[in-house]
Amino acid sequence: MNFRLGFISRLFAKRAGADAFGNKYYYRRLRNGYEKRWVVYRGIVEPSKIPALWHSWLHHITNHIPTPEEIQGHEWQQSHVPNLTGTVHAHKPAHVTGLTQAMDAYKPWDPSVKPSHDLLRTGK
Repeated sequence: MNFRLGFISRLFAKRAGADAFGNKYYYRRLRNGYEKRWVVYRGIVEPSKIPALWHSWLHHITNHIPTPEEIQGHEWQQSHVPNLTGTVHAHKPAHVTGLTQAMDAYKPWDPSVKPSHDLLRTGK
């Protein structure tokens, strides 16, 4: 968490709530009547850690602050999972092992080497 942002948020803004990841959501009404909304992340700043209901509130799609009952969702809904790309928990399809073998056989183009066949030949 950015401590300066957390400090400023606690001083000058109202807390709207928090999510299951520990992210805290704040808002502040500006002089022109517009409402500024932001999130103070817990841990690594990763926007994909924001659940859908909070995302819609942050981006002014809705003015309704999500309640704990709404955040919990229905029993048939899966819980929100952040983007795991680039981590050890990232999804690796089964064909990836074959891909690494193909990448080992790959040789980049070298302009100094003449091709073994004449691509410019016409008539055949």
